[in-house]
Amino acid sequence: MEYKSFGAYLKSLRQEKELTLEETAEKLNVKIEKIKRWEKNMEIPDLDNMYKLSRLL
Repeated sequence: MEYKSFGAYLKSLRQEKELTLEETAEKLNVKIEKIKRWEKNMEIPDLDNMYKLSRLL
């Protein structure tokens, strides 16, 4: 499947793992708003959070 953005890809991976925004935020130790901003391509995760995402998803 082809994705047009990082946010769309992130959301797809999160949903495949059946993780809610709340669960994802808790596991990464960030606020839910941060995850929403990533999924809407308003921000990109810093290197530390990118690593955590890669381990989680």
